[in-house]
Amino acid sequence: PDGDEPGRVGGLARSLQPYLEDLLIRRQGFRGAVDLLAAAADSDPTLPRVLTEVTSKDLFLALLLAAPRHRRVRLAAAYSSLRAPLPLIFRVAAGPGGTGDLRTVALFDILHEQACTPCIGR
Repeated sequence: PDGDEPGRVGGLARSLQPYLEDLLIRRQGFRGAVDLLAAAADSDPTLPRVLTEVTSKDLFLALLLAAPRHRRVRLAAAYSSLRAPLPLIFRVAAGPGGTGDLRTVALFDILHEQACTPCIGR
């Protein structure tokens, strides 16, 4: 994958990405979004049961993998409001559907934009 897509995430994360991003950044934050996903999974039997076990970190990582580079910084800013460590390096399954060997993903572009670092032209 190129620099804009660190992990080829499809399915539910890709489908819900624009709605969850809006919910996270403008309204609820990660805790509210996780609670909403769990409540939706509890009330609708067609939704995957795994949504009841999703954590804020799980949701953040799934959205990071699905989001284009220019939107990752806003997600990281919303996640940092939890006062939790910002995961910049993590492991994901390399195969489709979360199968296969694990590979390491590093998203240092988030750190560069979140931290006070000098930028050429600014």
